[in-house]
Amino acid sequence: MFEFSPIPCTAQSDFISAAWHRESSDGGKGRTPRASEAQFDLATSDVTIGGKERADSGKGVKAILHAAVNVALLLYCGERNLPHPGLIVLDTPLLTYREPLGSKYGELSADEVELQRTGLATRFYDHLASLKDIGQFIVIENEDPPSDVAKPMPIETFTANPDSGRYGLFPLKRTG
Repeated sequence: MFEFSPIPCTAQSDFISAAWHRESSDGGKGRTPRASEAQFDLATSDVTIGGKERADSGKGVKAILHAAVNVALLLYCGERNLPHPGLIVLDTPLLTYREPLGSKYGELSADEVELQRTGLATRFYDHLASLKDIGQFIVIENEDPPSDVAKPMPIETFTANPDSGRYGLFPLKRTG
């Protein structure tokens, strides 16, 4: 059985500073609003942006921030030769980040509207593609990546139809 020591407070601060505040290749264009104001709140063990707790954000912003923290942790560990499995599975990080008229979750909150204006979905996939030599990412999402994503990536579509394409993650057990 593995035992892990808690991450010291200084390492938590270093993690936010080094991984979260990293400069983007496009000079910050389309970056998450107020990303430079990201902090790690020791009381909640979660990220705050501009003093606002992640839990107080809309569903779309919470999902994006959760994905960003996981990717930032991979980068942080890699830069410091710390152990990381190099695999991140993100379950519907963009699902609730969608147009208000098409959302089953109701109207977007103010922070989700602000985030929507950044072209975040394209940046999200472009950023993951740029890290292909650092780690492997499995993104389970209900929509295809935007058509303007710079680098092609393998996409596997699950049809939920036994007679067309791939049914799901695990193959159907054929009887008879």
